[in-house]
Amino acid sequence: MKRRFGFVALYIFVFSTAMTFFPSYGEACSCAKPPDVKEEFSLSKAVFRGKVTEIDEKKSVSGFPTKSVRFEVNETWKGVSQSQVNVTTGNGGGDCGYEFRKGQEYLVYANDSDMYGSSEQTVIICSRTKEISTAQEDLAILGEGQTPTEKVKLKSMGQGKVLFVLTAVALFTFFSRFYFMKKSKKQNGEEKN
Repeated sequence: MKRRFGFVALYIFVFSTAMTFFPSYGEACSCAKPPDVKEEFSLSKAVFRGKVTEIDEKKSVSGFPTKSVRFEVNETWKGVSQSQVNVTTGNGGGDCGYEFRKGQEYLVYANDSDMYGSSEQTVIICSRTKEISTAQEDLAILGEGQTPTEKVKLKSMGQGKVLFVLTAVALFTFFSRFYFMKKSKKQNGEEKN
């Protein structure tokens, strides 16, 4: 009975500690009218047309939920020379994050920003980023882009999560076993006396 209570207490402690170090945050986003195509082009660090191949949810350095979105680049106008590129966006729900969908093609206007933690190419709902099916006006003004010049195959984004989960499980198992072995030795020592 005491052993079971100790295990439950350890579980509650680990869960409570995790909730303390990984809290939820709230923020709101407000956008002015987006600039016209030429102005958005000049303000953007990268402009490209690409298909979403992978979306990885993560937390930024500051603890906010974000998404890393991988694109297979089909056409580029500015700032992208590789055939695959990752951009960061928020999780949606008021944090300015753009809601990308896997398998969809987009015209993307990205900027270097530390809005979601580290400085990287970022896309927000306030930009002219849109699904390719609704980007005809932008495409007509941008004209013909170029094919990416550097063919790359970026590694899968989900590998880090698997390693983190396996490490957490291994540490939990190790410390649980250590705790119960120590407790068992202590009880055996008390029984001999």
